Amino acid sequence: GILLRVGFVIAERVLYTPSLGFCFLVAVGFKRLFILASGRKISQQVVIATMLYTLVVMSVKTVDRNKDWESDLALFESGVKVIPENVKIRNNYAMELKSAGRLDEASLQYQQSLELDPDYGEVYFNYGNLLYDTGNLSEAAIYFERAIQFPHMYAKTLNNLATLYYRQGRYKEAESRFKESLQLASDQATTYNNLASMLGELRRNSESEELFRKALEMNPTYVEAHFNLGTLYVQMGRLDDAEASLQHALRLNPNHRGAINNLNVVHYYRKNGLPSSNNVP
Repeated sequence: GILLRVGFVIAERVLYTPSLGFCFLVAVGFKRLFILASGRKISQQVVIATMLYTLVVMSVKTVDRNKDWESDLALFESGVKVIPENVKIRNNYAMELKSAGRLDEASLQYQQSLELDPDYGEVYFNYGNLLYDTGNLSEAAIYFERAIQFPHMYAKTLNNLATLYYRQGRYKEAESRFKESLQLASDQATTYNNLASMLGELRRNSESEELFRKALEMNPTYVEAHFNLGTLYVQMGRLDDAEASLQHALRLNPNHRGAINNLNVVHYYRKNGLPSSNNVP
């Protein structure tokens, strides 16, 4: 990465050890030149000057390259500049831009990645996530549905696509995708939680409770599952169970606003009684 900009970050990592041999050869070479120039004062001065110049240049280039390693964002940005046709680097750069909140730039990088390689499944998936997070559900669905066509992306995309269908109110499609996802990988606490949330919204309370409990069996510290289960219990009128679940969520995350608000709702219902709509079996 000092003599030549290799672009793809893994290339530099595998060159670290071989570069020691290169440095050793350079040192041996300068030593031999110095010996050959013995007795010639001017020649030895030229060798020393060349050696010092090489050290300075390499040190400056090393310091300059270290700036690219200050963060993942800087590293992938430098990679895109060196080999802009590398879709993998551009995809990683887009993800780092998204994490940094630079969403318009991330969107542009995803679009350029797909122009370079329309068959790169990970880009469809990641771009779909960006669109989903920014509320562009219709566009996100297009990219998730494209990503799911790639066999290696199928299982990874199912839960995201199901969650999107859920938010769009396409409940039958969402339930089908959630269940398919769980058939492929039954250890997904997030998928159980998402499916349970949807079923609770549809007032299928017993099924929802069972799925929340499965999510918590897999991940007992899953804050959102504790919160969602507590919210379901409020809906069912089971105030003691609701309080226990919401307090558990707050023990895990004392600043969880939803749990604090719903716990206040529990206390209010205890004092004033449940509305008739909450007495759901």
